[in-house]
Amino acid sequence: MPRFIQGYIAYIAGTDTPTPKEFGREFFTMSIQKDGLRTMRAVCEFDAEGITRDVTYTVGRDFKPIECYVRVALETKPVGSGWFRFTDDTAEGEAYTASEGRFSQRIKVSERVKAFGSHPICSDILRLAHLKPEGPGQTLVLNNCMNSSPMAHGESGPMLGIRDYTYIYRGIETITVGAGTFTCQRFDWPVRAGKTLCMWTTDDFMPIRMVFPEGHKTYDLMDLKIRD
Repeated sequence: MPRFIQGYIAYIAGTDTPTPKEFGREFFTMSIQKDGLRTMRAVCEFDAEGITRDVTYTVGRDFKPIECYVRVALETKPVGSGWFRFTDDTAEGEAYTASEGRFSQRIKVSERVKAFGSHPICSDILRLAHLKPEGPGQTLVLNNCMNSSPMAHGESGPMLGIRDYTYIYRGIETITVGAGTFTCQRFDWPVRAGKTLCMWTTDDFMPIRMVFPEGHKTYDLMDLKIRD
């Protein structure tokens, strides 16, 4: 049987106030086969916006994407859904969205895409597997990537888009969240001018914590179950 991981991430706003409030959540599972094939399944909810996002994402032992399914709904209204496949020379998608209707994409690439941003926190953390930091303060660029939406919560599309990512490595930190205490690597991700996401992950790329300091929001792993 594969290693099986199940977790729950709370999206918390107002962390600088006496009364922080959960504004969304993410339920995820991860199956890791003996050959390293890893499939992540996530359901993400945003209360105020009424967004529900379902994602199933498979990567190889090298953490490069193989395929991904993304479905986004706004309250009871579907935004769209799409299936995406990645090979050594092609990225392709088959999708239907409320804005574009039915369409196909086929993009030639010189090598397999390194990562696919499908927007769950646990998917964001998987990208960090490609970074090889040498010391705190180092800036690392992850190029040759794609994502399913350019919007912060991934509420458009889904549709293939080309994307690079830049991170700053901050070092090793021990942090405590609802699921326990973990020794983590910390990376800061400047998502746009004046906005940064601080990310903490274990060596096996578990999503422990993400903080958006400018927006006073924290995304914490609150529950974790592992079957080895």
